[in-house]
Amino acid sequence: MAEPILSVVGISKRHKLPKENLFAKSRSLQVLQDVSFSVSRGEVLGIVGPSGSGKSTLASIIAGAVPCDAGNIRFRSTDISDLHGVDRRRSRREIGMVFQNPFGSLSPKMDILSQVAEGLHIHRLGAASERRQRAREALLEVGLSESLFDRRPRQLSGGQAQRVALARCLVLRPSFLILDEATASLDVSVKAGIINLIRRMQRNLNIACLFISHDIAIVEHLCDRVAVISEGKLVEEGKTRAVFAAPSHPTTASLVAATLNNRQRVVMDDALPNPSERETSLDRQNVIRPSFNAVELALKGA
Repeated sequence: MAEPILSVVGISKRHKLPKENLFAKSRSLQVLQDVSFSVSRGEVLGIVGPSGSGKSTLASIIAGAVPCDAGNIRFRSTDISDLHGVDRRRSRREIGMVFQNPFGSLSPKMDILSQVAEGLHIHRLGAASERRQRAREALLEVGLSESLFDRRPRQLSGGQAQRVALARCLVLRPSFLILDEATASLDVSVKAGIINLIRRMQRNLNIACLFISHDIAIVEHLCDRVAVISEGKLVEEGKTRAVFAAPSHPTTASLVAATLNNRQRVVMDDALPNPSERETSLDRQNVIRPSFNAVELALKGA
């Protein structure tokens, strides 16, 4: 394996639980316990596990949004666990994060072109006259047409908003991208386009990615390696197809079995038509769990 761009060493985290009453003792829950792994440049590592296993907490710690209780995170051989000021801003520029709900990370008051350009302003990248042009290029790169550039997030579909979130990260040219359930709330046909976009961008820019999901089918096709988390512990790690073909831990086996029972499969196709042409307003509350045939047809552009 090549030298890692990111190393997570012995990360542990406890969350305080609310008191039952004023006189009750303080309680806490062990969310992560001694989690360690590494990601090489250009590699995609999948993090899978059941709901509540600690996946999103781990992502937030790596992104610097939440402190860890123990352990450290090394990015490009530098400990970024407790950075401040200019050093923290520099590390956040190189580590992008895309969340499950893109509307929660976008300002409802700004048009999408201004929001993408804002990151360049915050990190003082390029001259003021260049920033909007670079933002335009990033939005076009993720498949959005110029007719959408002056729209507010509420005027976009879920898939279009997720593309804006990706553009906000990519305009900074990060070395590492965290995708936390980035396709979980999308309709199957829109999900297909986002998956293919992520794979194309990752390959073209040689970005290392941490892809957090509970969807085994997508992880199998997108990720080089996979790490399985159960009850806050990393219980299995290895080449994706090898792990899923012969799981050694009950949690992995149950996740694989659930995927087979649902008969879901993702077929990657870089020649898909631009999904933004087909995206319409979605019901953002309801997630469709389609059959095998529906997934395959959508990914083939039928």
